[in-house]
Amino acid sequence: MDSNLTKWRSPRTVKRKQFFDDENLSYVNEERFRACEKAGCPAKKPTCCARFDETCAGAGYTSRWYHMSDGEHFCNACFDYMYRSCKDGYETYTKWKYDWSASGQREANIKVYVSEMIMPFWVQCTLCSKWRQFPQQEFSTEDIKTWKCTSSIDAVKTKTKVKRKAVIPCSIEEDERVSAVNCAGWLESLTEPPLLQSCPAAPFLSSYFPDGVGLSPTINNWKQNDSTSTGYVNLFHHPDDTQTALTFRPDIMEKEEIEAFPEFTRYPMVYLALRNLVLSLWMLNHKEFLTPEKCAHHIILRGLVRVLMVAEVRRVLFFLGKKGTVNHGILPDVPKTLPSTQYSKVSVIVIGAGAAGLSAARHLDNFGVQVIVVESRDRIGGRVWDDKKMFGCCVGRGAQILNGCTNNPISVLCEQ
Repeated sequence: MDSNLTKWRSPRTVKRKQFFDDENLSYVNEERFRACEKAGCPAKKPTCCARFDETCAGAGYTSRWYHMSDGEHFCNACFDYMYRSCKDGYETYTKWKYDWSASGQREANIKVYVSEMIMPFWVQCTLCSKWRQFPQQEFSTEDIKTWKCTSSIDAVKTKTKVKRKAVIPCSIEEDERVSAVNCAGWLESLTEPPLLQSCPAAPFLSSYFPDGVGLSPTINNWKQNDSTSTGYVNLFHHPDDTQTALTFRPDIMEKEEIEAFPEFTRYPMVYLALRNLVLSLWMLNHKEFLTPEKCAHHIILRGLVRVLMVAEVRRVLFFLGKKGTVNHGILPDVPKTLPSTQYSKVSVIVIGAGAAGLSAARHLDNFGVQVIVVESRDRIGGRVWDDKKMFGCCVGRGAQILNGCTNNPISVLCEQ
């Protein structure tokens, strides 16, 4: 009987051994590390994006990785630094959580905090166009406009020693995680929706929850500069106002948008944030042609998702321009043809040189369509017809009244 007792082993010991012999554990040069346990994540050896203190795992071993996206994780030590009340980061996290709950719609948690406050910014070099991790915690529009690769020393490892040589900063290879952002399925790896910080859309969307329209509830201190606009352009629908023509609900995608961007139906916050940004920039200044570069200067948020949003804003701007919502009227420095090869071989005949016919012909011509306008009269303008001969002054003999000035293209023309 005594011999049988000595052979007995606790099942808890066996279970614990199985846990530490997890298949996610790997060894390289006798150094162990753990792969991300999220299904489908390709990160076999993740690197912590938080890096709070000396206890951070960095690119080494941690008991658990917290997945933010394919290429972005933080370790269990950094999680404890924010979550445990005995740690230094707990007080800062608690204060942020209180600020978020005051104006946000979604529940605040550690992952939201990391995506809003901890993950690094990514910026594109103005010389080589390569994406780099921004070295500072403060990030602004001016940084986006002027930033250049700043690395000057590259360490080259050999078997015997490490020698340092000066290199051209722009010659350093781009981080491989950047190229993965544009791969199909990367958007599905995001655990938190992207929210723009210091966004020009914030003053126009104060009636909505910020995180419901693609804005950060805690970092949106963008101040509107003095504008010469009379306020005739208001592209956002407000719940307390009556429906106005050519307005958008900032918190949902419309039918045409779903058809044009079906990949964003499951993750609409990416599209809503970009669309609301483009509309707000046009509302602030509809006397200059809006370009993707101008929009990208205001895409401020942490994480690799910024790389994706800078690429997608070109498509969003093109869609809104084709729809006639932005970039219409009399504008300086308009590109000869907007970037669309599918319309270059199309020819259209517009019947009638009135206000509608001329504006339609101009809009088609901007997209490279070959347009011919046919008019039966000996003048253009249609019902827009003023006569100065009859009474010695300008007298309207046609249309004289604008019904509804808000978002009226003629009102925009008057301002332009």
